[in-house]
Amino acid sequence: MTSVVTAHIIGIDLSSGPDVHSELVWISREKYDQMLRREKELLEANNRYLERARIAEGEERKVRDARQAAIMAWAHQAFGGIDGFDPCTVEERARRFIEESLELVQSLDVTKEECQKVLDYVFDRPAGEPFQEAGGVALTFACLAEVLNISICEAEIAEFDRVQSKSREHFEARHRAKMEVGL
Repeated sequence: MTSVVTAHIIGIDLSSGPDVHSELVWISREKYDQMLRREKELLEANNRYLERARIAEGEERKVRDARQAAIMAWAHQAFGGIDGFDPCTVEERARRFIEESLELVQSLDVTKEECQKVLDYVFDRPAGEPFQEAGGVALTFACLAEVLNISICEAEIAEFDRVQSKSREHFEARHRAKMEVGL
């Protein structure tokens, strides 16, 4: 015969009498031990999953960082040396980021007036820290891509493939046109 798990093992006070605790479910010691074993198995499985996820995240980060470096090397190759222009400065990369961001929101029918409101809102506040703001950009962009059902990875690879197929002369002409309008 299995013994009944007493109320104090599962943390219930029966000092007022068992009728007060009608929601109390009595289980056998065997069933209770089985539940504890299952909970332990699930926790161990979760810990194994988290460890594998940490390893995968580290590998993903290495791949992502290598792709980021390859893209920067391409930008330097495609744009470097144009009239002393350095495509690798923070200022230039920030301007190109603004340009691409605006082209994306424009493609989503966000108006110039809506962009101006956001611009005014942002510049009326103190500047943030680049690391934190880059994280905010990444998270917000991931959410936008998810809503649009776009894989950021696929879009990035497709665009990188597309721009790599263009000639240096193509990018020189585009850059000169931007310089003519003060960009």
